[in-house]
Amino acid sequence: MPSQTESVSPGLHGAWLVHYEIGGQQLIDYWFYVHRRWVFDLVLSNPDAVKLYRMSAQQYAAALGCNH
Repeated sequence: MPSQTESVSPGLHGAWLVHYEIGGQQLIDYWFYVHRRWVFDLVLSNPDAVKLYRMSAQQYAAALGCNH
């Protein structure tokens, strides 16, 4: 689904908050400008997804319901 950026505004501790919508769901991502590049902050933006990145490939597939 395409996303629609609604606004970008400065936040706390140097973060930029990007407000957007995908499929009717309102979301906010946190970005920082570090050493002349933009860095996405997963922990602030989607803390529930952090545990997925700590899983092995097999654990991740099982968590998603893939049994192949």
